[in-house]
Amino acid sequence: MTVDQYGRLEDERASMAARLADPGLLDGAIGIVLEEPGSGPSPVRWSGLAVPVGGVRVCGFIQVPERLLLCVLAILETDNTHSLGFPGVRVHQPYTAFANGTSTTGRVEWGQEPSRDPGPRGLMLGYHHHGIALHRAESSAGAR
Repeated sequence: MTVDQYGRLEDERASMAARLADPGLLDGAIGIVLEEPGSGPSPVRWSGLAVPVGGVRVCGFIQVPERLLLCVLAILETDNTHSLGFPGVRVHQPYTAFANGTSTTGRVEWGQEPSRDPGPRGLMLGYHHHGIALHRAESSAGAR
């Protein structure tokens, strides 16, 4: 893992801490760092933070490069992740690929099905009032 990937995970952790009504959920978060071997001169390097459900947080998801969806799904589907706050891990259905400029991504979800509306989705993700406002702004700008 590169310093850059550590930095991205720390940035994501700080961003989530600023939005969650219960930042203590981050104690159970799983940092995932992957590099797809043999993917040519520009291997897919990706890192993401999976935050468990608990309290008012009833769902979670992470955007993942399409080629790494099954790897992330396998990591979060291990036998004990349900008890660790990751129930019902799945690839978003119906599967939709999201174009973000340079690559295609999919979404791995757990817990309840997230709402399509950013306001209710922010509540389901366990965000406080200001966190929901940030989530709405990012959703309308095309970010997570």
